[in-house]
This record gives sequence, C-alpha cells and structure tokens, in this order.
Amino acid sequence: YSGFAKTGFNIQLVNFGYRFGKNIGIAGMWSAAAFNLDDVALRNNAGLGSMVMDIDPWGFGAFMGGLLISIPSTVVDVDFRGMIGFSYGMSPEMRFSGYDENWNLVSVVQESGESYAFAYDLGVGLRFNVSRLINLNLFFDYIGSKHEFSVGLYSGSTYLGTSEFKQPMNHITITGGVGFRLN
Repeated sequence: YSGFAKTGFNIQLVNFGYRFGKNIGIAGMWSAAAFNLDDVALRNNAGLGSMVMDIDPWGFGAFMGGLLISIPSTVVDVDFRGMIGFSYGMSPEMRFSGYDENWNLVSVVQESGESYAFAYDLGVGLRFNVSRLINLNLFFDYIGSKHEFSVGLYSGSTYLGTSEFKQPMNHITITGGVGFRLN
C-alpha cells in the first residue's frame, strides 16, 4: 500500500488518554515514523535492471485527537481509541544511475516531496496496572492517510519535468511503554 515501504521505525512522542468518568474520555497522539524502501520490489516493478539505486526513506508524522472508551479493571484496563487529525508525509529522494543501450552513463534524480493530509487512527490498548500511579502499556494502532506529492525529476542539472502522484500511507503500529496514572 505505501510505496514499497518496509517495516520501519515509529516513535510516539506523545500518547495519552484521559477519562472524564469511568468509561469515556479523550485520547491524543503525536507520532513520527520512517520506513526504508524495498529496493528489490521497486527494481522488479519498475524494470530498472542493473541500475544503481540510492534511496532515502519515507517519512511520516501525525498529530491526532479523539474519543477514548475504556473498560477498567483492577489488573488490566482495555482502551479503544478513535482519532482524527493531520499528518505530514515525506516522499523519498531517489537517485538512479546506470548505462543505456549505447553505453552512455545515465543518472536520474527524483526529488523528495512534502505533503500534509487528513489522518485517522483506530486503536486498542492494554494498560497493566502495576501500582496506583504506574501502568505498563501495550497499544495496537492502525493509522491511515492519503498524501499528494509533486516532485521534480532531473538528469544531471537538466530538469525533466514534474511527477505528481497520490500515495496512501497506512501502517500498523505496536507500541509499549510506561504510563503515569493521573486519576
């Protein structure tokens, strides 16, 4: 779905839930992620043959808020979250070089692009209550958005044109950590 992206690295800079009562509250998330490209799949799909490739990773960030539904217990609380917000996407810069059929060196660069888009998150979390103030967290989230990119194509210093494309950026995250209980 996401531009030949492989499993990547995700960090939740902020991940919170606050209950107003026993079962209902608000949730929020600020996250960032990077995903390397599967260069073998890209090479096979694009027919790049023996060209040398140097490709940066995809970048993704999201800032979201929404509804929290919690099922509390004395040992494990189960949380369901639905959030919406904004996401930032960064397409990778791609550099290709090789020889054409006349043995002329060819190099092509596709610039990196940036895009902002609507994002959503559907998640479930387990909070293991270690003490009255501390819990251990395990969250599973599905984050989705669809970005539109417009990037320049170059061969050496010669501008070849602009490539415009839509790219869904969907991923599943599994995060864990220590939480502080405020109520």
